[in-house]
Amino acid sequence: MKNIRLEATKYIWTAIAVIMAFLYGGTVIAEQSIGVEHVIITIVLGIAAFLSMGTVWNWGDVKFENEFIEESSQEKMKRSRKLERMLKRLNDEDLEALRQHLRYEEEPYDIGEDGELLYMERR
Repeated sequence: MKNIRLEATKYIWTAIAVIMAFLYGGTVIAEQSIGVEHVIITIVLGIAAFLSMGTVWNWGDVKFENEFIEESSQEKMKRSRKLERMLKRLNDEDLEALRQHLRYEEEPYDIGEDGELLYMERR
C-alpha cells in the first residue's frame, strides 16, 4: 500500500530539481553568469517547497490510505447497525410498503431535449 505523503514528497522534490536543473543548466550552457534573478527564483522555489511540504505533512491533515479504509468500514458498520434497528421496529405492513416503494419497473428519470435530468411523476 502506497503512502500518499511519501509520494507527494517525491513529486514535489522532483519538480523542484527539474526546475532548478533547467534554470542553472540553461545558464551554464548559455555561458552566462548567475545573477540576482537566479537567487530570487531559487528563494521563491524554496519557499514553495517549504509550504508544500508543510501542507503535505502537517497543515493539510492528510491521512494515510489505510486510515480512509478503516474510517469508511467503521461508518458502514454504524449505518448498517442503525438500519437494522430501524427495520426491526417496522411491522409486516410497513415492511411490505417499503418494499413496494423501493421496487419500481420504470426509471422515474428522463433526459430532456436540452440534456437536463427530469424527474417523471409515477402514476
